[in-house]
Amino acid sequence: ATGDPITLVFTDIQTSTRLWSVCPASMSHGLDIHHATIRRCIAQYKAYEVKTIGDSFMIACRDAAQAVELSIAIQNELLAVPFPAAIGEVYDLADDDAEVDDNPERLAPLSAPWNGIRVRIGIHAGLPDVQWDEVAKGYDYYGPPVNIAARIESVSDGGQVCCSHDTM
Repeated sequence: ATGDPITLVFTDIQTSTRLWSVCPASMSHGLDIHHATIRRCIAQYKAYEVKTIGDSFMIACRDAAQAVELSIAIQNELLAVPFPAAIGEVYDLADDDAEVDDNPERLAPLSAPWNGIRVRIGIHAGLPDVQWDEVAKGYDYYGPPVNIAARIESVSDGGQVCCSHDTM
């Protein structure tokens, strides 16, 4: 690890496997909304999209303040955009075998504290190894800071932004 510390942000959709199995058409449309929303925020906060893996984003920020502001903006923007109603209904279902109307054009009314896809976010600052990826034509990050940021994301819940003590 060389250079200045950076702050890594990991995002992931809570219960995405279940959403894909119960309402694939709505989830496909919801994922488009999710990706567009997060990418708008990344551009607005001048962060760097390292990569996406399925429904997860890895984002690099110059410092913790930028990462926290970006993460809060992502959560607020996701609350402000209409998602297919089936997504919220899946989160509300207690029975894994229940069915929903998987019509991606049937949008849910906006409502707090949940609206559509629930995204969990983890933040950690450190000195990762940085390498140019010839295939992706971008920088990728490796090492303990990456692993810690990913673990923090994995223990948070949808709608939460959690960060490490080092980041605080």
